Amino acid sequence: MKIGFDISQTGSAKAGCGWFADSLIRHLAKLDFENEYVLYPTFGDAYWDAAGPKTTLVIEQPNFCIGLSHRCHSETQQFWRNPPVDLEAQLGTPDIVHSNNFFCPPQPCQGPAGLHFV
Repeated sequence: MKIGFDISQTGSAKAGCGWFADSLIRHLAKLDFENEYVLYPTFGDAYWDAAGPKTTLVIEQPNFCIGLSHRCHSETQQFWRNPPVDLEAQLGTPDIVHSNNFFCPPQPCQGPAGLHFV
């Protein structure tokens, strides 16, 4: 299974959701070597960590990769408020996406992969 995982709040200024996301993905990395993980350093239209590019968690493991990321908050807002037709492809065609920051796209994805956001 390919799992998209929101790590947008795992930077140096993390609070509750960020600590949870950080702990969860670190533990999954220790336990799961079969599934693929696509980590999203930016996710959703509300939260933005200006220090994110330098401090967001990175897992260096063969079944982990960094996925879609945006350069600035306005770019993130534009992307998520008006999701592109090829959203699933831009997210790396995951089977499921786990978000830790209370964001879900404004409309369900209807792509061939049957993408689910949780």
